[in-house]
Order: sequence, then C-alpha cells, then structure tokens
Amino acid sequence: LCLDAEQWEAALDHFQRAVAVSPNNAAYQNNLGLALVGAGRQIEAVNAFRKANFFDDRLAVSRKELALTLEAQGELASAVEEMEGYVRLAPNDAVARLLLGKIFFEQGKNIEGQEQFRIANASTPGIIGQLLEEAKTLLGAGKKRDGSRILNLLDVVRTADGLFEREVAVTMSNNGMPDRALKKFREIAINHPSGRSRYDLA
Repeated sequence: LCLDAEQWEAALDHFQRAVAVSPNNAAYQNNLGLALVGAGRQIEAVNAFRKANFFDDRLAVSRKELALTLEAQGELASAVEEMEGYVRLAPNDAVARLLLGKIFFEQGKNIEGQEQFRIANASTPGIIGQLLEEAKTLLGAGKKRDGSRILNLLDVVRTADGLFEREVAVTMSNNGMPDRALKKFREIAINHPSGRSRYDLA
C-alpha cells in the first residue's frame, strides 16, 4: 500500500525490515528496490534489484525495474542487456518493447529503436494512445513518478503523429512541466508541420 501511495519513506522502512527477516526473498528485495528508487537512492536500488534477480532469475519485474534504474543512471549498455532479458521473459509486453526502443534511441541506435517501436505497435495496436490515457490517470491520481515515467517514454517515441504529440505536450503543461511542454511544442512545429498522421493510435 505504501508503494502504491508513493509513500517512499514508509515503504522503505517496511521493506528494510522485511529484508532483514527474509534476505533471500526476491519479492521483498524487488519492493525494497522500488522504495529506494522512489526515495532517490538509485545506487542502492540497483543492488536490491540485482539481489532480487539473483534469488529468482525468473522474477521478470525486477529485471525491468533494474533496466529502468540503470537507464536513469546513464548506464545504457547495461540497461539494454537487462531490458532484453526482461523481454525474453515477457515477449508480449509491448510497453517493454517501447522502453527498450527508447534506450536504443538514447544510445543513438535509431534503427534498433524504431524496430522495437514497430514490434510494440504491431503486437498491441493503439498502445501509444493507451499509454497516454494511463499517464493522465496516474497524474490525476497524484502518482507523479509513474505518470512522468510514461510521459518520458512517450516523449521519445517518434512513431507518433503530430496530433498525438500535441496531446503529450498539453498533458505535460497541465501537470507542472511547462518547460518540457514548451520544448515539445517547438519540436512539433519542426517535425510535424502538416500534422498528418503516420500511425493509427485509436
């Protein structure tokens, strides 16, 4: 409940005590990692996620969270390795494909990134629009970390059309991100002057 409510210090206290009792419990280590990320303690979170993977190498969620934490630290090659490991465990997770594509783009590997975006869109038509609605719901419920994480992903996904990107920019503007929204609007003016769609986001 503390994790869902983004009450990071309370969650941290709870899962530190849980890990002290059962240090080999992969789920406890994963949840401790989530609490550490929320508290801004990413290096410690990486260690917790690695322990979760060690104790249960089939616990897919900890591999994905490890990849995202490594990405946030700029360790892109390691992030790709972990996200590819997650995708092997959960091949039908379209969001993971988008996240992997995002990391590829951050590495400058645009062809690999576009391929992951293509796979995601093919496996789950309308995934981009669904994620935007999910981001709005999370932000509306006060879950800024999870909502912002989705917006960060969508900001990199370049397979979206101009109209969709405008909606991302408006969502940023409405949720306390005016600088990023302004930057996004400027990008839209350059990248999508006609506003013509390339993908069906319905």
